[in-house]
Amino acid sequence: MEEQQNIFKDTFLAAVLDQMDTNFYITDVETDEILYMNETMKETFGLERPEGCICWQVLQKDMEERCPYCKIRQLEQMEDNQICV
Repeated sequence: MEEQQNIFKDTFLAAVLDQMDTNFYITDVETDEILYMNETMKETFGLERPEGCICWQVLQKDMEERCPYCKIRQLEQMEDNQICV
């Protein structure tokens, strides 16, 4: 029963995210690998299967490292109860 609930939650969440009219993706903070990208963003960037790719390699041109405006560095340096926008 719990496995079925988890499958439903995952499927439901993906369906909701795929219907959003905004670009949304999730990356691994250590490797910058794209773990999930919603359909809107795939269409915007013309990507079929970006999952498993490095975000800055497929979303930017001529980049050799993480984007300078990426919030991951800031998030890593934050202490508890701080907010990053």
